[in-house]
Amino acid sequence: MDFIGTSADTAPNWYVRHGTRDRDTAFTVSVSLDRALAADPHVRNLNHQLACNQPHAGNYDVPEALAWIADTVRKAGDPPASRPKG
Repeated sequence: MDFIGTSADTAPNWYVRHGTRDRDTAFTVSVSLDRALAADPHVRNLNHQLACNQPHAGNYDVPEALAWIADTVRKAGDPPASRPKG
């Protein structure tokens, strides 16, 4: 969190899930991360949710996560194709 919102290059895409029954880390840490990322101008795609009644090792929605990744990659396009040749 020290580098979010600074001149450092923050990753543009974030998918974050945190279980509300996580006994190791308070969900307020995840919410703080969400708010910091939302305020960072480098972040273009933030998908944060609290997973209701899930523990630390909760079985989050894996198909949803993979669909989000596929959509994010599809929207990014083909970076090598957009570079000028030569």
